Amino acid sequence: MNNAVILAAGKSSRMGMGINKVLLNCAGVPILKYHLDALRASKIDKIIVVLGYQGDQVKKLLNKDINIVYQNKCCGTGDAVMTAIPQLSGDDYTIIINGDGPFLSAEQLNKLLEEAQKYDFLLLTQVIKSSNKFGRILRDKNNKILKIIEASDATKNQLKIEECNSGVYVIKTKILCEYIKKIKAENNQCEYYFTDILELLVNDNKNIGSFSFDEGDFLNSVNTLTEFSEMESVVRYKINSDLLSHNIWIHDVRNTYIDKQCRLEPMCEIYANTHILGESVIGERTKILPNCYIKNCKIGRDCLIDVNCVLEGINLEDNTILSPNTKMICVK
Repeated sequence: MNNAVILAAGKSSRMGMGINKVLLNCAGVPILKYHLDALRASKIDKIIVVLGYQGDQVKKLLNKDINIVYQNKCCGTGDAVMTAIPQLSGDDYTIIINGDGPFLSAEQLNKLLEEAQKYDFLLLTQVIKSSNKFGRILRDKNNKILKIIEASDATKNQLKIEECNSGVYVIKTKILCEYIKKIKAENNQCEYYFTDILELLVNDNKNIGSFSFDEGDFLNSVNTLTEFSEMESVVRYKINSDLLSHNIWIHDVRNTYIDKQCRLEPMCEIYANTHILGESVIGERTKILPNCYIKNCKIGRDCLIDVNCVLEGINLEDNTILSPNTKMICVK
């Protein structure tokens, strides 16, 4: 049985918004939901979410298939993983993911599980230049992994290392249960870093591996509003690119905003600076001209929505034509 542990207990003090990061909506969907959807579609058998700050609000996002544990005091990622240990099942592998990213697809998660079969511990890495937020992978002269050094504890020379830690790990469940208890809070933050488990495993000659994906933008995490904005831009670009590949004509993929849960049918035509939000449905061959705002609407086939229209909670029949500057809002 394969487990997944999502670390979602952090307070997100650097965001300055008083909200747990996993609750932030990214393209209309809470960050946490991206992880849950991918894990459910992968070869993971059991999902465990570690809650803490604003745990009751985060819990509302979780269905009955999710196992919940609480980290009563935030003492680092190692402590968070420790709270999940009693919930782990089976003798196979456990994936550990930081709740604020990166977003991996089910296919990528399955690839990690496949690659992990060769190792006791596998970490996902990526080469990133000029980053001061990711932990660095330290290797010896033979390219053997020695440890992960957190950015806050790294020297200037170590920060020059471009191979970075993603915050995604795959470890044999039995080994995780044995070694998590050995982690100590010997760092500048006086916290239990899960990453310290790597050095313990290296010292005991466990088989350690690393893996990277080709996609250059998958390694997103959120600590500031700037980082969240960058991540959402990447997600929205992927949404629009996917729509283009399904015969939906988006004139400006960088300046068109379509939420993840919207559904657009083939041969739609969407012009720049249009917002299609919530759970809107756009029918075949419908054309939406620039600067329109559409939220939770169902628009039929062969419609024309002229410029500057604002629609919310509206159903439009096939072949409807709306004049410029039309405003229709359903008040419930």
